[in-house]
Amino acid sequence: MYTSNLNRFLRIPSVFVVFLLLFANAAMANQCDWGDADLNGRPLAEKGPTEVSLRLYILDITSIHDVDQSFVADVFFRAEWQDPRLAHDSPEPCKADITQIWTPVLQLLNRRHIERIREPEV
Repeated sequence: MYTSNLNRFLRIPSVFVVFLLLFANAAMANQCDWGDADLNGRPLAEKGPTEVSLRLYILDITSIHDVDQSFVADVFFRAEWQDPRLAHDSPEPCKADITQIWTPVLQLLNRRHIERIREPEV
């Protein structure tokens, strides 16, 4: 029992060090420079729709209400897409302000109450 607790204790700092190194690298990244490119528009709009992959991870179901036929859950939502305009030649990472680049408009519609997160694009 003592050995398993010691092994668990030794694994936590190594995971912490990995995360620390990843975040330190991102924090030290320089600001990206794309020149005069307009990155607020949808990428490759002239070639058709932009494919966006969506993932929803249920982290925890905190309560279930039988009478209301509902539940409360903690979820993690991830959206991924390719934007070739953001490619750069440097081997070093760079960072950008989220307001500088296009992001898809997402709304959660399978809810008891619908709340507008962001105005739709025209």
